[in-house]
Amino acid sequence: AGYRQNAKPGDDPQKFPPTFYYANAIELFERLAHYGLYIGLAIYLRKVVEMSDIEVGFTLGNFRFLGSLAPIPCGAIADKISFKRSLQIAFVGYATAYSTILFFPKKAFVVAALMLAAVSGGFLKPVIMGTVVRTSPPGRQTEGFAVFYRMVNAGSVVGKILAYAVRRLVHIRFVAATSVLASLISLGIASFFYKEP
Repeated sequence: AGYRQNAKPGDDPQKFPPTFYYANAIELFERLAHYGLYIGLAIYLRKVVEMSDIEVGFTLGNFRFLGSLAPIPCGAIADKISFKRSLQIAFVGYATAYSTILFFPKKAFVVAALMLAAVSGGFLKPVIMGTVVRTSPPGRQTEGFAVFYRMVNAGSVVGKILAYAVRRLVHIRFVAATSVLASLISLGIASFFYKEP
C-alpha cells in the first residue's frame, strides 16, 4: 500500500500514500453531489416532478431504506471485483442517475434514478471506508478517519451552498447538473489516479 509495515518507536510518522488522498477527494465530491441534490429533493419532487406529498414521502423513504441496505451485498461484491472497479461502477451509476433526474423529470424515471443512486452508494461506501483502513499507516488510523470525516462534512457544506446558489440563480432542476459534474470528476479520479490498495 506504499508505506512501511515495520515502524519502530521514535521513527518519523509514516506518510499516507497518494491513494488515501484520492479516496478522500472522491468522498468529498460524492458528498457534494449527494447533499447538494438531497437538500432540495423533496421540493424538486413536489414542484418539478409533480408528485403528491404521499408519493414524495414514499419515494424518499424507499431511497433511504435501499441506501442503508445496499452496502451489505455491494460491499461483498466489491471485495470480489476490486475496489477500483467498484468505484467506477458507483460513479457511472451516480452520473446516470443524476443525469436522468436532470433531463427526464418524470415520476417513473426519477424514482428509478433515485434507486440507482442508492445502489451506487452501496458500492461506494464500503470501498472508501476500506481504503481509509488499508492505506492508513500503523498507528495513524484515527487520524485517517478524522481526515475522512472532514471530507464528509466539507462536501456536505459546499454541496448545500452550491445547490442553494444554483436554485436561486438558475432553477432547482439544474442542481442535479452540479451532481453530475461532481460524479464525473470522481469517476475520473477513480479511473486515472486511484490505485488498488
